Amino acid sequence: MDVYDVRIAGDGYMVKAGTYRREQDGVAETRVARVKMSDFYGGQQRAAQLERDKIWQGNAAWPAYDSQGISAGPGRTAYTEAIADPDKYDPKERSWSVTYQGTVYVIQGKRLYKVTKNVGTGAYTGLSYVGAFANPAVDVALVGTRIVAAHGAAGNCGTYRVDTGAFSTTEVGKMADLVGNFWGWLMIYEPNAGQSGKVAITTNWPPSWQNYTLDAPWLKLFLHDGHLWVLTELTAMRVTASNNFATEASMPRTAAPDDLTWVVSHNGRLYLWLGNEVHLFNKSKGEFEPVGLRGRATYGACSVGRWFVCCIEGEHTGKTELWGHDGRGWWMIDCEEVSGTAIKWPVGVNGAADNVDVLTGRGTVTNQTYLYQFYRRPNHPGLAGSYSVTSSLLDANDRDLDKAWRRVGAEFAWPDGRGTADQVTVTLEYSIDAGATWTQAATANVAGNGSRVVTVEGTITPAAVGKFIQVRVTVSSILDWSPVLLCLWTEAEVLDDPTRRRRWRFTVQCKDAVIRRDGGVDVTGARALAERLWAVWSAGGTVTLRDIDYDRTLTEYTARLVDIVEKISKPQDAGTFADGEVELSLVEV
Repeated sequence: MDVYDVRIAGDGYMVKAGTYRREQDGVAETRVARVKMSDFYGGQQRAAQLERDKIWQGNAAWPAYDSQGISAGPGRTAYTEAIADPDKYDPKERSWSVTYQGTVYVIQGKRLYKVTKNVGTGAYTGLSYVGAFANPAVDVALVGTRIVAAHGAAGNCGTYRVDTGAFSTTEVGKMADLVGNFWGWLMIYEPNAGQSGKVAITTNWPPSWQNYTLDAPWLKLFLHDGHLWVLTELTAMRVTASNNFATEASMPRTAAPDDLTWVVSHNGRLYLWLGNEVHLFNKSKGEFEPVGLRGRATYGACSVGRWFVCCIEGEHTGKTELWGHDGRGWWMIDCEEVSGTAIKWPVGVNGAADNVDVLTGRGTVTNQTYLYQFYRRPNHPGLAGSYSVTSSLLDANDRDLDKAWRRVGAEFAWPDGRGTADQVTVTLEYSIDAGATWTQAATANVAGNGSRVVTVEGTITPAAVGKFIQVRVTVSSILDWSPVLLCLWTEAEVLDDPTRRRRWRFTVQCKDAVIRRDGGVDVTGARALAERLWAVWSAGGTVTLRDIDYDRTLTEYTARLVDIVEKISKPQDAGTFADGEVELSLVEV
């Protein structure tokens, strides 16, 4: 048994009764934090909140008020076409669409349809079967009054005259993998043609041809920026007015089986599918840049107004997803997990009927389509029946600390007066396990013809403790109006971790004769005991400390002497005192 209460730097000392304290060092008070998301410029797919807000997930939600809010996205209608065998629409097959003088044609496989509507109501009345090409299409172009379909090595290109309604297998007289509109003429790339393609040099059908040999086999023909473009395995080229080829950029390597499944010119921008993600061609840099949407595969893309629309197979889920890009960020328009059925091959029909702007395949059964209305029209509000918004992981700017999350809320406002008497249902939920489970915090029915500002909030009782929280808002029962979400917020107490080290406070007896634990007497002397402690403090380094329970724990700590106070009962005896005290504070290192 040690005969001293404590040992500092190997020297023993006796502690004055009632003064010993051992405690944690640096006790910190909790801080109240309020976190909000109130600007939705960047769209979706940001997992953790950053300086500019961008939500994690949403479905059927898209931006409002110049991305300062979020509202219901495009209305969706499940439609069953009335096309008889064997010409039924197959939702699994790739589709193309072309427009001629207000009539929209859809090409799928060998089949040619046109979009019809009710003249009185403007509502979509289905795809009307027009007829069939001789073989399934592998590429399509509108050249003058002809829809030209390439059939690869299966046969010569087929044509359909939109002015006369006549199909032909002889007007082109060539097989082709690629077809394009070349200043109102036709350009083709024949199967196994190597580096050479052909351009019609007369307007006669079949035309005379001129060969063009480029630097590598051709991959794609398309119209962009007022020109016909050719993508080869090495180069992106633009055909000029003098029938020359101007090099725009070097092509990235294409090796994935679905590279360049589609190339879409949209509002002056060129989008294409490369390496399992969407790329944008930056003309000023001559570069192809990823724009944030990846997937296992793609099932088509199209342009509709200001929206670029792309269908992918989710990178992690394997389910089909329909996304829209507004030039600022990506927004999920619909997904198989929510709709319960696959979504494939979107084509723009550009308002050929008042309640449809994009047509897609639906599921696996023939004649099943989805109609998506992107733009509001009289008697057709074009709103999704419900939408959801899930925040990024919110951390109150302390990503590594636990918080006691106490309240969540959502702010809605619609200053434009869009609201009607119809009630929508708002449900507010939260998750502290990154969306694995959700707990409802509040729900409310909101009519749009009263106050145009609504708060839906809930108290979390007891508080949910975790490093992160996510807030999810679902707005359902939407008919002819939708509230605009302007802000998501949450309140919490940040539970700062106290410093995980010990502090000791006690008073050492400094006497000429100190009684030890074993009843013996320490005759080191009061002055010598005090000076020894002052020397430890003056050195400023670390020392070993054996605590009062060392005999039981056999634990020796490394500590620093950070505070010392000497007290003498009779100041006049300071030089030779025989009875004094030294108060110490030591902190574990």
